[in-house]
Amino acid sequence: MCLTILISFIEHFIFLIIFILQFNEADQKLIQLSNNRKNSESADSYKKMNNRILAYQNKIQVTKDDNQFDFSIITPGYLKCNKTQYMFNWKINFFDSQLCEFSKDEFYQIYLYNCFLLGDCYKANSLSYIQQQFRSFESYFDIRNQNRINILLQGENMNEFNEFKLSNSSQNEFTDFNRIYVNKRNPFVQFSVYDIVNSNEKAISYFQKLIQQKAFKNIDEALQYYGVTLNEMEELNVHEFLHLEKLIPGNIQTYRQNYQNFYEYVAFCAYTLHINQFHRNVPNMAFSTNECEQCNSNNPSEYCTSLKSIQPLKQPLLIPIQQLQEYPLNYKTYDIICILYNSLICQLKIWSHQDSVESILNYQVPEEAMVTSSSNFKRNYENLELLGDSVLKYVVTVDIFRQYELLEEGEMTSLRSRLIMNTFLAQLFEQLGLEQFIINQDLHFKQIRNPLLKDIISSENKQLQISQKADIYEAIIGGVFESTQSLYEYITILRRTNFPISIYQDILFDYEPITDQVEHIDIRDYKFNNPQLYEIAINPQQYDRLEFLGDAAIELLVISYLFRVAREKQLKNPNWSLNPGLLSNWKQQLLGNKFMGEQAIKMGLRPKVIEIPKLYGDVFESVAAAILLDSGWKGFNQVYGSLYKKYMDEIIEL
Repeated sequence: MCLTILISFIEHFIFLIIFILQFNEADQKLIQLSNNRKNSESADSYKKMNNRILAYQNKIQVTKDDNQFDFSIITPGYLKCNKTQYMFNWKINFFDSQLCEFSKDEFYQIYLYNCFLLGDCYKANSLSYIQQQFRSFESYFDIRNQNRINILLQGENMNEFNEFKLSNSSQNEFTDFNRIYVNKRNPFVQFSVYDIVNSNEKAISYFQKLIQQKAFKNIDEALQYYGVTLNEMEELNVHEFLHLEKLIPGNIQTYRQNYQNFYEYVAFCAYTLHINQFHRNVPNMAFSTNECEQCNSNNPSEYCTSLKSIQPLKQPLLIPIQQLQEYPLNYKTYDIICILYNSLICQLKIWSHQDSVESILNYQVPEEAMVTSSSNFKRNYENLELLGDSVLKYVVTVDIFRQYELLEEGEMTSLRSRLIMNTFLAQLFEQLGLEQFIINQDLHFKQIRNPLLKDIISSENKQLQISQKADIYEAIIGGVFESTQSLYEYITILRRTNFPISIYQDILFDYEPITDQVEHIDIRDYKFNNPQLYEIAINPQQYDRLEFLGDAAIELLVISYLFRVAREKQLKNPNWSLNPGLLSNWKQQLLGNKFMGEQAIKMGLRPKVIEIPKLYGDVFESVAAAILLDSGWKGFNQVYGSLYKKYMDEIIEL
């Protein structure tokens, strides 16, 4: 026996040496592939070819209620399309990506359009500010520009919009309140108009409008604020009132200085909101939470919009109606950019990282596996890591169980530990070159929220710890199992990462998920095809190898079901969310020795006792392995799956 075990160990070490040699050779290929993906597709530089500029035109449609908008976003690299996301109750449908050629002038117009439009959204209130503070046209072609977001919006009538900004070309006069306006003197400052007063009316009408706008509770409060009396107002019209020298400084004084000779209609104006004044109540500007009370309201009049000031203005901006002209963009277009731009840029960043990892693995990867808990993304890798950990443990357990039939439980456990230890998994992660594509920071930093600024304070990802690298590796590969529910698909991708595991047809790999239609079979009624398996399973002198297999099998059975059903619950109830703490508690509750020992007693495998020893849990696991070996996952689910299902359903519904 000792000689046989020694030979088995020698075979194992020879296998490891061969694997290391193959691993190093494959490393070079993986390193080369990951180096080719050094930047994400949103941060690469644009390419010039024969005086033409190559770029990808990505088409995105956003819908909410009866509103629909189509956008084109220009990126230097290809992004996989056919992706959907929800942001602040808007459905984002990324449906097309096409390679296009632009002349230098066409691309320059796109660049100018972004400077001017995003300058308006970020309140860059002058051409000189844009010229001094915004990045140059040539910076989009500079390969040395790392960690920049090189995404550009492409809109309709860009040339006309740019001309308006550069030459202050005339636009339509004031028509109604559902538009954005600019002062004819300055096209770089935008206003909303929410009321109008005739300067020839009685002065008291000015205060009545402020009360209607809820800036003041009553006339006395308004008069006191402006430092005038009701008797004074009875003798004046609005024009005369606005030119009183005794009025408090502020917007009134500005009007008096600039518009002394205007006697007609005066607009009550407010500056359109800065892009970061949208979703003001969202915690930490966390782009993915979608927790905006206004945008999530069932009343469209409550949605975030540029046409409403943050609060009623005690001193409105006063501009004569004839001094206003329409802003060239419809306010709904301006609003949708302010509502979604930050979030969309962040989402595209994640999608581009996701595309890069998928090109390395040649398989779909869930986006949450790309994000750590250090980010403000609502979902991160930690849930998937718990699933991936259980699946990896099981397939490695099966492979060792089958390949090394003469090893005892302790020796198999030692071998498994070396294969799933953090340092080894982290090494695989590093050799794949994945770290550069993991989001390990909040996604609302300056370089994302205002990508046009020339000088930004770059906030790099925090360096991942070894344990994080191992966990993310498990999460990424675990996502394969979640989407396919196939251990064969999982092992195929696992091998693609150079993990040392064999792939072969085996009853232990023929995984079947627990369903509502699973037939319950009590262990007392189960008929073994090979009764010897049961005899070994209940014999403490012989069951060690079966206990090794059963431990991993039960864990996969429980975690995979909990994960799948919890995901379904989360889809039905967005207010409920699965978190790693909850999943870990369930795991501890259902896979602890106390629970398994109690089930062993109920199944008649062991007599009732006051304190449950470890032996009881071991017998419960070894019998599970015996059934799995005897009739595969179908029989395993009928006995153990149906037993666990009622307990799992109960704790998920709590």
